Amino acid sequence: MSLTRAEMLKIRNLRHRRERERLGLFVVEGLKSVMELQMSPLEIRNIWATAKGIESMPLNRPKDIQIIPSQVMMRMSSLKTPPGILATAELPRLNWSGWKDAVEKHPIPLVLVADGLNDPGNLGTLIRTAHWLGCSGVAIIRGSADPFNAKTVQASMGSVFHMPIVEIELTEWFDSWQGACAVLEANGQSLDQYFPDPRKPLALVVGSESHGPQPEWIQQRTKRVGIPMGPTGGQRKAPESLNAAMAAGIAAAEITRKWRMTSSSAGH
Repeated sequence: MSLTRAEMLKIRNLRHRRERERLGLFVVEGLKSVMELQMSPLEIRNIWATAKGIESMPLNRPKDIQIIPSQVMMRMSSLKTPPGILATAELPRLNWSGWKDAVEKHPIPLVLVADGLNDPGNLGTLIRTAHWLGCSGVAIIRGSADPFNAKTVQASMGSVFHMPIVEIELTEWFDSWQGACAVLEANGQSLDQYFPDPRKPLALVVGSESHGPQPEWIQQRTKRVGIPMGPTGGQRKAPESLNAAMAAGIAAAEITRKWRMTSSSAGH
């Protein structure tokens, strides 16, 4: 079944957030991402593949794949080099209440909060990191990148399909979140000396690399924590900052490590 020009344009326009939200759909590209999508609870609308793209799929491929010419795939894709497999799926409609329920049921009470992360790749990596470390969810303060931007989806390597994600205004966050908060900041208390209570939910806030967290976090007397820098040695210049997603991963890994040690000690 061939695609009409209007259908191709509709899929192409899903690269724009306004159209994604209007239609309730987003695009997933690449074999690994589409296979991850199939294993998620999200509803798939369509899958298209070029003849070359379908050859790369495993034998248990979906039966309803539509084969399209590579020229059509190029028009639909938002990538410079289309991978040959593209799907559309329904946007998850997770509100604050649903997100909070999902977070509370998870055994690890750690949430990553992205505030001002404008780079989709950075946000996708942060979501992937949260998924790897077993965090209970990801909250995105409005003004950050869209979690269902094609680049975010690709950088998350499918984790965006599996993690509870909510977008929320900063004022609403302060009104709604009842757990503890810690903001990653270069001059904050060293993680070496930071021991959050593993019995209480903790939101670890990651701001933009350029501007850091919004000042409202500090005005709310939120705890500030930092990653200690190792010795640079000799005349080597110290780095100016860490990548935001990398910093989140280091801090989240250290916090969950301490919680596991606490739990293990309590068991003995």
